[in-house]
Amino acid sequence: MLFLLAANTASAQYCDVSYGLGTSDGDYCDRFVLEGIDNTSGAGAVYNDYTAFSTLLNPGLTYEFTIYNTPEWTEYYAVWVDWNQNETFEDDENLIGLGIDNYVDIIAGGNATISFTVPVTALPGTTRLRLVCAYFPDVPMIACPDYDGGDLDYYYGEVEDYSIVIPASGPYDLAAVDLPGLVSGCGLGLQDITLEVVNVGTDPAGGFSLSYQVTDPVLGVLPAVTEDYTGADLASFESLSYTFATPADLSNSGDYTIDGWITWDLDGLDANNNTNESFTSIPSISSFPYTENFEGGSGGWTSGGVNSSWELGYPSASIIDGPPPGTPSSENSWATGLYDFYNLSEDSWVLSPCFDFSSLVVPYVKFDIWWEVYEFWDGARLEYSLDAGTTWQPIGDIGTGDNWYASGGCYSFGFDPFTGIYYPAWEGSGGGWKTAEHDLSFLAGEPQVQLRMHFKSYVFSGFQDGIAFDNFFVGDPYNNDIGVTALVDPSSGPSLGSTETVTVQLENFGLFDQSGFDVAYQLDGGTVVTETFAGTLPAGETAEFTFSTTEDLSADGDYTFVAWTELGTDEDLSNDTLTQVVSNLEPITGTDAYYIYSNVYGGPEPWFTTSSSESMDAVFGVDEWTLGFFETIDVDAVFSTATCFVWLEGGDAMANELETFLNSNYVAIQNWVASGGHLFLNSAPNEGDGMDYYFGDVSLFYAWYTNTAAPGDPGHPIFDGPFTPVGASWSGSSFGHAVVEGDADPVIIDAFDDSRVVLAEKHWGAGIAMFGGMTPTYFHSPATEATNLRNNILSYLGSCILSDIDLGLASVIAPVNGCGLGDEAVTVKIRNYGAAPQSNVPVNYQLDGGVVVSETWIGTLDPGETIEYTFASLADVSALGDHDIVAWTSFPGDTILGNDTADATITNIPVIDVYPYLEAFEAGSGGWT
Repeated sequence: MLFLLAANTASAQYCDVSYGLGTSDGDYCDRFVLEGIDNTSGAGAVYNDYTAFSTLLNPGLTYEFTIYNTPEWTEYYAVWVDWNQNETFEDDENLIGLGIDNYVDIIAGGNATISFTVPVTALPGTTRLRLVCAYFPDVPMIACPDYDGGDLDYYYGEVEDYSIVIPASGPYDLAAVDLPGLVSGCGLGLQDITLEVVNVGTDPAGGFSLSYQVTDPVLGVLPAVTEDYTGADLASFESLSYTFATPADLSNSGDYTIDGWITWDLDGLDANNNTNESFTSIPSISSFPYTENFEGGSGGWTSGGVNSSWELGYPSASIIDGPPPGTPSSENSWATGLYDFYNLSEDSWVLSPCFDFSSLVVPYVKFDIWWEVYEFWDGARLEYSLDAGTTWQPIGDIGTGDNWYASGGCYSFGFDPFTGIYYPAWEGSGGGWKTAEHDLSFLAGEPQVQLRMHFKSYVFSGFQDGIAFDNFFVGDPYNNDIGVTALVDPSSGPSLGSTETVTVQLENFGLFDQSGFDVAYQLDGGTVVTETFAGTLPAGETAEFTFSTTEDLSADGDYTFVAWTELGTDEDLSNDTLTQVVSNLEPITGTDAYYIYSNVYGGPEPWFTTSSSESMDAVFGVDEWTLGFFETIDVDAVFSTATCFVWLEGGDAMANELETFLNSNYVAIQNWVASGGHLFLNSAPNEGDGMDYYFGDVSLFYAWYTNTAAPGDPGHPIFDGPFTPVGASWSGSSFGHAVVEGDADPVIIDAFDDSRVVLAEKHWGAGIAMFGGMTPTYFHSPATEATNLRNNILSYLGSCILSDIDLGLASVIAPVNGCGLGDEAVTVKIRNYGAAPQSNVPVNYQLDGGVVVSETWIGTLDPGETIEYTFASLADVSALGDHDIVAWTSFPGDTILGNDTADATITNIPVIDVYPYLEAFEAGSGGWT
């Protein structure tokens, strides 16, 4: 029914609105439909008075409206009705939601249908409905956008006003308005049912009956429960919350609907006598550990959301293809599009069953995940809910778990309004299946926990595979659980010998200390070597174990080591074993040098400068080095024994191209460096959010803008020449756009924050890699000193001569952390990195910067051979706290000093042996950390 209103509606004094551009760029509501209102408007003015269009809505009844969006863009919409007719659109008068959920976003050419219930308290008469359309405004949306007054995010869009007629009440009219408390929950059982009733008539009401009826997910429609109301009459607009004497049995898992209604012979309007609620009784899991590999189906996990692309099956997309390597026979994983890309404007999730964590003490979550999404704009994160999905909170942050969230942020999840930093997620490229793990101890004891994998994409992204996950674990750590986590020795290089020691890192994942267990390894499928770990491996700790058996790796080629623990009581065998390939590589013999970046500009260097190529000319000579592009180089030819130096540059708008190149070729690059190559890997991005630099766990974090830089290691050779002067600090706008994180030694740092590393170095096998986040020297000052500094970096890396004489320390292996330490033996690993046998190696150590202890190991080391040496002079580490041990070789004629030194930090933990023990902490920590 369509009403044309009388002229008195023109006197309403609702707020004025203004936009920057309005609808002229295609940002508008194309059509709005609500009962008798059906208005196709298209582009129009900023404010559109359609109050000549009206429809009648009865209090207590539920209606729905549909918004048809412009075919041009994704738009945000919010709708209000002034139910109390005070000429103000209040927050609780929004028909879509409250707070930041008071809007709906609709893709270009799409539509959305929203249902709402007219409040029984809505005043009779004619009132106003307002529709606000805007292109990506801040949320919550506002009913009175005023661009001219400072609401600058309302640049594109429009406002439309319509009229709503609320009929006057009759003398007898009861309305059933709500069934409160019926919400989705975990493991629901018997529950009281309450029906809220309002007398919207003008006369008192009494002598009526109330009923409810359950539609059960297993049993279907159950008999209705009806009870008579025997209380005092309800005055006009008085409300009643009536709780039935008979509760409802909601113990079956699944979807429920409960209908409630009033029966009264005098009621003059039956249309508002009914109400209903739909909700879900979610199965609850209380037995742990919980593991789900989805091979038997969804396991109670469900997908949902807006434009969801989630599917359960075998992933076979362009990049995410195949199951996790730990479960190669798996047929089912959850993925956003098993065979295709995810959707635009997607806001979707996969929802777990409920978990009862009442019995858990230190729970954690672990699963396999692969992410390939549009960097920065799209992403996924794991979230938890304690109220059956009503509200959700993200789990973790950057660096708070293993393989947890990429560095940077994700646009689709918004940003912190106080810091301006976008919230993190898995975004960009994961580079393959990873096992993610995170602590959930903050949820210990919670009786109702749900988890969900939440994925969001932006309007213009897509053409990516998205997210896949599998093999979900939740529980406390096992009591007995150990495994091999790393192969420490041997490592790939050009000088592996015939008596290589095999050292592995062990980790105790469990809650109990372990001792006397076996450790084993197998080389290339041959004989299994099994030896016993004689010490104690405390819960949560790691230790290195060196086998007495050595291996002959002197022949060039690849060697596959499989190492594992053998603990008879181990409760989780999935993390016992490590497989790693070690390569005896051909050494670098050539002197070729390359400067490589992307041809995304068509050929010019990053930032459209030439200062980097000028530095290459200064160091290597004009026409004595080779320019290449990520997109066209022959990777095998560049990273070969003929090449000494490679500069991979990904600054400005070439960061994404560098990241793609690294993700595809990092194995070849790492092996080339291990052969003795020297790599300069640098990126000052103007896109993305950083990247994995590989080489262990080195990564680039963007954005961090360093305006003034200073030496982080003043003794490094790059500050000595051959190009001088280099100065003591350098500035620029900016000197760096990103910082290096992870296991690498700082060389240049932010002068105002020494935790921010702008250039770092790492020795890898026989070679060196330097990692940077620096802009070109064109932007730096003082110009001469900054140019010389960059030239020195290239000069330092530009020579790759492998020496016959090259001795060094692989590691300091003793002493280790302990309680009540005193005079302890210092043990190091000495390695011959050179090409010729060497005898009688001088070794040294220094404790806490004190007196240098110098001794000599007597014997002969073959090329590539490693031995352990224990100093005769003990180290006094009896003082409580941390002690720093630095050890090094000082072999005469050693020409490569970068691998001479190793260091370790040892903690002496206090021992209490007088009881009773009482610590009030009034004098400090008392040894607690």
